[in-house]
Amino acid sequence: MAAPSARTLFWAGARDRLPMLVGAAPFGMIFGALVGTAQLAP
Repeated sequence: MAAPSARTLFWAGARDRLPMLVGAAPFGMIFGALVGTAQLAP
């Protein structure tokens, strides 16, 4: 049996992380919008 290629392993890992990204994306958008509207001084 041949070892899987790096490309195959990469896409397998990306596919495994997809459910976590779907759950985290709304929080990223919410906090991104909050930071965009904040009155932060440089």
